[in-house]
Amino acid sequence: EKHANSHFISTQTQMIYMLALDFSPCAKKIISYTKKLVNKEEDSVILFSVLELYDSGLLNAIRVDFDFQILEGANKEMAKANGEMMKSYQEEFEKLGIKHEVVVATGSPSEQIVKIAGSKNADVLIVGSRGQNAMKK
Repeated sequence: EKHANSHFISTQTQMIYMLALDFSPCAKKIISYTKKLVNKEEDSVILFSVLELYDSGLLNAIRVDFDFQILEGANKEMAKANGEMMKSYQEEFEKLGIKHEVVVATGSPSEQIVKIAGSKNADVLIVGSRGQNAMKK
């Protein structure tokens, strides 16, 4: 005699996909893949990016005469470019009616990916890799 609970199947239908995105061609492939994967009625997507800003403290230890305005300008340009990239990805999900949110952090990419994926309860984490990436293969 079989019991009703003998074949447990998860009833969780909503999935939270977290996409770790950057400026690489792989990021566009991740977006394309995810748009096909998600169920737009139930799932949601976290568009995530990490800004690796230049650290003036490190350079200060190396060069006393360094012009830190150059560094500030570079950080501002990176932040601006990242914002434009994330906005373009966000628009793609808006057009399809897929629930999403944008999260941008600063610091170490590996540490921030783990931290944010945990805090947002992501079910699926999709990341590329540097160099010869898995999405290309």
